[in-house]
Amino acid sequence: MRLGKNPALPREWITTIVEEACRLLEHLSRNHPFLLGRPQLQVLRQILAEVPLGPRRPPPLARR
Repeated sequence: MRLGKNPALPREWITTIVEEACRLLEHLSRNHPFLLGRPQLQVLRQILAEVPLGPRRPPPLARR
């Protein structure tokens, strides 16, 4: 996790964390789709779906 210049702004660093998590899921869906069924990633997707920040949403799970 990378914090911005002022870590006292929680919305800023939460937004950063959400963006990084979305990038991670996008990378995994492109390059390692077999990992998307793992319980840890399913929980991460569920958490991101509930965070009301920004227009970005996690990519859908690949169907097997």
